[in-house]
Amino acid sequence: MTYLETGGYAYVKVAVATVWRQPEAVREKDRPALSYPVDMDGWLAAMTHDDKLDLLGRVDTQCLYGEKVLVKQVVNEWAQIEALSQPGNSGAQSYPGWVPVAQLTRAKELDKADYMEMVVVTSVKAPIYQDPGLQQPALVVSYNTQLPLVDETDSFYQVLTPDGERWVKKSDGERCGQRALTGENLVEEASRFIGLEYLWGGTSAWGFDCSGLAHTIHKRFGKIVPRDAGDQFSYGTPLSREELRTGDLVFFAHDEGKGSIHHVGFYIEGGKLLHAPKTGKSVEIIDLWNHDLFPKEFAGGCRFF
Repeated sequence: MTYLETGGYAYVKVAVATVWRQPEAVREKDRPALSYPVDMDGWLAAMTHDDKLDLLGRVDTQCLYGEKVLVKQVVNEWAQIEALSQPGNSGAQSYPGWVPVAQLTRAKELDKADYMEMVVVTSVKAPIYQDPGLQQPALVVSYNTQLPLVDETDSFYQVLTPDGERWVKKSDGERCGQRALTGENLVEEASRFIGLEYLWGGTSAWGFDCSGLAHTIHKRFGKIVPRDAGDQFSYGTPLSREELRTGDLVFFAHDEGKGSIHHVGFYIEGGKLLHAPKTGKSVEIIDLWNHDLFPKEFAGGCRFF
């Protein structure tokens, strides 16, 4: 088993590590999501609609390959962690939860990543190769996986990973900051996931929840916003309906917009909403102001670009 130091840093060594509220929250059907290597396709395929609904209260978020976490404690085969690039509740700078120790590694060489230029995966899913000879990929990772740049050729980025130096095709990624953070670019990127089924707690190309989509698309452009919708709303500069522009986040709350925030999506000029709706549905664009519920629950918008 991987040795992790309490109070030290670790890095996710699977394509997607699901972050659980407690180790006891795991069900037998969740075993494919706990393994090394992880089997995201097998996990999703094995769950029924009711199984996916039952993730509420069990799962809170996910971390991607190479993502840095702080280890709070290790109990048997589980590590209590804080996801350092996912601002959490009430202004917290990180997001807490539990991850199988088998999905983490110490990888001390990645500690210097804070001072290195990063490559972000821009394909929906991308192979990572052990060498640039285009042989069998060592791993397939998600959109928005971010890894330190070591070197490059005409066709590849050489990156530092939890498994050592690996190679990513330039057609699957780019240097962070290469594209500007604009409202139009945010919507263009989010639109690539239209048709992807909603997943509670999801922050990867295997499925998003509503705030996970908003968090991930902003992070792809280097902008870190809070993980959850209520915190996103509190963190941003408030906007009225009349002030909304393409790429703004729009929020919806209980009690006809005056209660707790329960949903978020991207606004598109002309009165459209791009969002991940709920379990059983897929990322979509809808006519916002003619919807049977959202106009009554509109709480306001905010802008991060």
